[in-house]
Amino acid sequence: MRHTLYSKSSHKWQSILDCQNMIIKLPLRVISKKNSRRNFGRVSLPSKAYMNFQSLAGEYLIPLRQNYITKPFILHVFYHIKGNYHSDLDNAVTSVLDCLQHYQIISDDDLCIEIHARKENGSKDWLCEIELVEI
Repeated sequence: MRHTLYSKSSHKWQSILDCQNMIIKLPLRVISKKNSRRNFGRVSLPSKAYMNFQSLAGEYLIPLRQNYITKPFILHVFYHIKGNYHSDLDNAVTSVLDCLQHYQIISDDDLCIEIHARKENGSKDWLCEIELVEI
């Protein structure tokens, strides 16, 4: 299956072909969906910060819908954290999977059979590099 890498550079979409994997670069701070919820009695909603992240991520993810993954896959995530901020890696991975499912890049996050995640503090800018390897 042929996948396409999209990255936003100078407000223009660029594509690079990759024959085996889907590679996505989100130059965004990943906001935890789990730890930033607003509770109203029995109703729990994602925070405005998470909803903003999800909306911004859509600019990068919507063009990838034609590569919809419906088979088991392996997820690789490399999260570059700007400056001295601290971020919980497992919550960032969960937020990424939720966005991928929301924008129909993957049909179900339950299809993820293996996760490799890494974070690096002290980066110049925020960046979340995602690689999906379809099995």
